[in-house]
Amino acid sequence: EEHFKLRTGGDLLTLCSVSSDDPQKTAAIHMCHGYCAGVYQTIMAFTVRDKVPQVICPPDPPPSRAEAIDRFVVWAKTKPEHQGERPADFVGRFLIETYPCPKAASDSSRGK
Repeated sequence: EEHFKLRTGGDLLTLCSVSSDDPQKTAAIHMCHGYCAGVYQTIMAFTVRDKVPQVICPPDPPPSRAEAIDRFVVWAKTKPEHQGERPADFVGRFLIETYPCPKAASDSSRGK
C-alpha cells in the first residue's frame, strides 16, 4: 500500500516489478503504466508546445508501452543511487539515458 503513494522512484520500481502472485498486482501494474506513460507524454508535450529542446528521441517505431516498462524495470534495478529521486525525475532520467537524441536533433530543435 505504501508504494502507491509514489514518494520515490523506488516506490515506482516496486509497483512496476510487482510479483505475479501479489494480490495488488493488477492495481500496481496499472499505476506503473499510467504513471510512466503520463511522464513520457508530458515531456513530449513540452518539447512540442513550449519549444523546449527535444531530450527524448525514441526509435521509429517506438517500443510498446509494455516493452518500455520492461526496459525501465531492468534499468531501474541497476540505479539504486537514483531510486530516492522523485518518481517523475526517475522516469525522466531513464527516458533520457535510454532514448537520447542524436546531437543534430538536439541542435536543430533549439533553433525552432
